[in-house]
Formats: sequence, structure tokens, C-alpha cells
Amino acid sequence: MQISFTGKQFEVTEALRQYAERKLQKFEKQLRRATSAHIVQSTERNWHNVDITMTADGAVFRGEGRSDNMYSSIDLAIARLETQIKHRKGKIIDRAHGRTPEGRAPETAAASEVPAETEGESEEEPRPHQIRSRRVQLTPMSVDEAVDEMELLGQQFFMFANGDTGQINVVYKRDEGNYGLIEPDF
Repeated sequence: MQISFTGKQFEVTEALRQYAERKLQKFEKQLRRATSAHIVQSTERNWHNVDITMTADGAVFRGEGRSDNMYSSIDLAIARLETQIKHRKGKIIDRAHGRTPEGRAPETAAASEVPAETEGESEEEPRPHQIRSRRVQLTPMSVDEAVDEMELLGQQFFMFANGDTGQINVVYKRDEGNYGLIEPDF
């Protein structure tokens, strides 16, 4: 697994590198294809922040840790990654055995709902000074798999390549708890 480190307002020491690498090695045993991990370490007002993004088995896992000690922050981020990996493996096993979680909206209902446009936006609101961008690798998956991935990452929306249609789609979590699907219409 390729591991890269970035320090923001913080110099990453060799001891911290070795500690994080040793902690990440256990995931190589649990996952079939652990390809890369990126660790961002920063300090902010006496807080030590660690953000770990790991790509493995065609999925992206992300863990954050924040404490007053960098080693503790690494441990917190690793624990969150471990929880996500266990959750994903459980879903894969359940899907293989034909079990589905209770309470999920059917795929056809999610596909018919589209979010309403917000009408109350005024042009006088200040524009953001910085736009954060991210490149993502889209892997073909079903809508159910995309919803699982969105829940796993703890996001409000998730962009994916629909395995059935081959188009780029977005699933999102609605306010009432259901899910929505945005499909392009060319």
C-alpha cells in the first residue's frame, strides 16, 4: 500500500510516520486490495488533527481524529476507519446472503424524487473565498451500493457511475430520511 503524508502548519516527524504506517499495516491483512492512503496532519489552536483517506477494494474510507496529542489523533482516525471497514464488510456479506436492511426506501421511489430548487437565495450573500475541489474515481455500481457508500462515508450526497445505464448519477439524503437520485436527461 502506498502511504503519503502531508503536514499543514506542522512538520511530520519520522516517528509519527512510522507510527501511522504500523497502524495502517493491519488493514492490508483485512482488505484484499488496499491501494493507497493519504494522511494529513495539522495543528490548530492546541488541537492535533489527523485526516486519513484510504482507497481499498474499490471503496474510499475516511477517518478523522482530533485530540491534544498527535498519536491519540492517529488512533482515533484509525478507529473510525476500522469501524467503516467492518460496516462495509458486513453489508457485503449481508448482500451475498440476500439480506437487506430494514427501512430502506425502494429504488424506484428514490429514482422518482428530485430535490426542489431553493427560491429564497439572494444575490447579496457573500461568495465563498475558497472553493475546495476533489477528484474522484468513479466506479460502476448500483444505486443500492451508492447509498451504502454514502452512508459509509457519512456524506449527504454521493456521485457515482450507474452500472445499469453507464451515466453519472448522484444519490442524496433527503430531510425526511429518504434517499433521492439525480439522473441526467440529455
